[in-house]
Amino acid sequence: MDRVVQHIYDDDDFSVKVECVDGVPFVHIDVERYSKTVRKNILAQFEELREALYAHGWERAYSYTRNEKFRKLVPKGEVIDTFEYDDETYEVVKWELKSSLLQP
Repeated sequence: MDRVVQHIYDDDDFSVKVECVDGVPFVHIDVERYSKTVRKNILAQFEELREALYAHGWERAYSYTRNEKFRKLVPKGEVIDTFEYDDETYEVVKWELKSSLLQP
């Protein structure tokens, strides 16, 4: 299995990284402190990442989370599957990258 992790953004509030597994991009966002300003910054970083991934030929990106709040944090994500790990349920979320995630 081919796996490459690239750190996209990192500060005291949150970090964003992309893990490509067999050519499929998975987005990881780790939040240390949350506020309305941090949410705005997360969305801005995610939108920049969306544009970059799409420009490099990817049409969709994925993530998995056990936290429903994360899934709702970045709009337009579609739950496409669930799985169990260590007695917790995770959702697999897909984002279509063709158009902005921030605009209706």
